[in-house]
Amino acid sequence: ILPFASTKVRPLVPGGDVRLTIISSLQYEAQQACAEQVKLNKADNCTVVVEQPSTGRILAMAQYPTFTPTDVTSVASTVDMPNSSVFPPGSTGKVITAAAALEHGETPMTPYTVPEQIVVNGFPFHDADPHPTERLTLAGILAHSSNVGMVQVAQHVSPQVQYRYFRAFGLDEPTGLPLPDPSSGLLPPVSKWWATERDTLAFGQGVAATAVQMAGVYATIANGGIRVDPSIVAGTTGPSGKYVPAPRPHSQRVITPKT
Repeated sequence: ILPFASTKVRPLVPGGDVRLTIISSLQYEAQQACAEQVKLNKADNCTVVVEQPSTGRILAMAQYPTFTPTDVTSVASTVDMPNSSVFPPGSTGKVITAAAALEHGETPMTPYTVPEQIVVNGFPFHDADPHPTERLTLAGILAHSSNVGMVQVAQHVSPQVQYRYFRAFGLDEPTGLPLPDPSSGLLPPVSKWWATERDTLAFGQGVAATAVQMAGVYATIANGGIRVDPSIVAGTTGPSGKYVPAPRPHSQRVITPKT
């Protein structure tokens, strides 16, 4: 006790607890798979996100390399990659273009003539693998992951509609997860699109997203077109021991069940 100093005594208060949505066995398997794939493919890193589509609950969120809390070598190693690090979704983003087209008049059987390369506004776009000119439906374009086909599909919606669907699927939007250093991704507004921006966006380039955001895109499709905000806290337990479930996350319809 410091001489002549005032004293203030606060009684101890029992703490609470947080229950996560994470399933520990699934988390362990995800971490092992991440580490294995990085070594197998000599990759820089790996992320795994497992989400329950109907509830938005994150059941596993793993990354490699990771760190041991008792032996942190650098602050950079503590980045929560699935929720903080962004990457171009590439072909995994083609479902957004397809969904927008299906919502605005196209059908899975709409036919397209798809050459190996197409030139739009003086810029060439080509598919990953050489192929002769072929006739593909919209479903076939998606199945074959054709860049050239998707550039044509995107022409059936306006830039404003294309942008709106990227946003509706959760890109360029905060996930709302209570984790440090979240990223909303990168998606320029239509007013800042350059000559072929809409064409590159058609096959997932010119945009950046987190693994959590992209998991949400596919969870939305798996959930019949309803997007549920992701959550990682299942509930809390107060000092009395009473368990209080977390509030139900926000949900909204993005595409119709038919789409």
